[in-house]
Amino acid sequence: MKHLGNVSSEGGPFLIADARALRGWRGAADDARDYKDVCRALDAAGPSWGIPWRVDDLAAAIWEAEGEGTADVFGGDDGGLVLVRGWFSAEVREGWVAAAREAASKPRDSKIVGDIETPSLVVAVLWTPEDGRCIREEDLSGSSNRPSGGLAIDGSSMLVRVAHTRFRWCVDRTKVPEGEAIRCFVEPV
Repeated sequence: MKHLGNVSSEGGPFLIADARALRGWRGAADDARDYKDVCRALDAAGPSWGIPWRVDDLAAAIWEAEGEGTADVFGGDDGGLVLVRGWFSAEVREGWVAAAREAASKPRDSKIVGDIETPSLVVAVLWTPEDGRCIREEDLSGSSNRPSGGLAIDGSSMLVRVAHTRFRWCVDRTKVPEGEAIRCFVEPV
């Protein structure tokens, strides 16, 4: 698995969706309802690590990574992604990434939660309070893995170019010798 980077949050879930569609997402900006609607839906769903969502009428994922922290993003040989939010004993970043890679490589133990549709061929991982206007049109064809617009916190969003327009996603928890992790698998259909 190739380490593609990471995304961070100050608490609250991530939205995994088509990058072009997310440009209409307002998160918590300007008294928008987007973030509030996600929080209400997660509360109504009860304990879970994620729920299906729709953005601009496209299937998307809300992934609850259990509080403030960083999730590492890995790309698989099949064109899929694995997001790993870990609690590891490693004290240096290199050890942390190695533990996250080990967690990402373990077989999943979960059922499919929903689909993610990506007609733009760019998957965005966006901390839900962020404003989707951070993703500019040039970001969709550029080479950067970060949106070029303003973000509330640095590193809270990531762009990944993909070769598939449809994915299935699922979440689980796993243990590795260095600790444990919540994982979100984004698998091409």
